[in-house]
Amino acid sequence: MHYQFDLLSYAEDDSSLIRRLGLDHILVLGRDVHLAEDVSLDGRKRYLIKSSSQKILSRAVKNPSVAGIIFEGREIPLRAIQDSAREGKVILFPCMDIVSAMLSGDFGRIYSVRKAASICMRENVHACAVSMAPSRDSLLSAAQLAAMNEFIGIAKLYYEDSVSAFGELIDS
Repeated sequence: MHYQFDLLSYAEDDSSLIRRLGLDHILVLGRDVHLAEDVSLDGRKRYLIKSSSQKILSRAVKNPSVAGIIFEGREIPLRAIQDSAREGKVILFPCMDIVSAMLSGDFGRIYSVRKAASICMRENVHACAVSMAPSRDSLLSAAQLAAMNEFIGIAKLYYEDSVSAFGELIDS
């Protein structure tokens, strides 16, 4: 099932706003999926693991409770990307981190995100950018999300497939 979604770090229940943004669904951190920095998890919930540690990310994708990973820092977690391909997990790139890096002039971080996105496509790993907006004012429309994915080098069809895969992992 394909649907257009965004991942937010706050609750948004305004269905008319969601439709105006061109989205079908909004997933909320803490409600639909939980963010963790370690792999000691409650098996009844779905998780995203955010870390700069290659070891933690590689262990995380092997856990059935983990739907995806977010890597921090400039080091590209090649082993975690390859493990994500084998395990069918999704790699997420928070748009807020990308925009923050652009505004602060941290082009090394932008380069590493684009390089990681390129590796994800080469390794056939589901990967996509999501806003992870901290407030209503930071929400992105479906078109803006597609443009951000294109900016980091993820093709539209690839992005749509990754969004669907992540939604299925969360809904399962």
